[in-house]
Amino acid sequence: MATPKTITITNKANSYESLITNGRHTVIADEPEDLGGTDKGMDPVELVLAGLAECKVVTVRAKANKLGVELGEIRATLSIETGKGEGRNLASNIEVKLDWDTATSEEITEKILGAAGRCYVHRLLQGSFDISTTRA
Repeated sequence: MATPKTITITNKANSYESLITNGRHTVIADEPEDLGGTDKGMDPVELVLAGLAECKVVTVRAKANKLGVELGEIRATLSIETGKGEGRNLASNIEVKLDWDTATSEEITEKILGAAGRCYVHRLLQGSFDISTTRA
């Protein structure tokens, strides 16, 4: 297995606002006002989408570099629809739209999109999880 990654989150007292850190960088997370938050940061689902989006654009950049293709700026727009799954689980559909500045042939576009579909976070989200929760 790969080296474990650790995230620490501190939730402010009497708030939904939290500070998330990996020890080097800090991100603010919150809930929207209509759910009792102050909307000072992305909500948990948006953070998951952001991780997937970053993985896809970096993978696209790496594949383009490997192919010797300059793409310019790369953009990703992600949306998610979630509904009832089996038992207490949820079933989600994520739509990813990728775009870049430079025109590419159909062959290059297919290679780049194929690589994006195999990015690490994409495969992580489609994999299986064992999640344990304990008190520290």
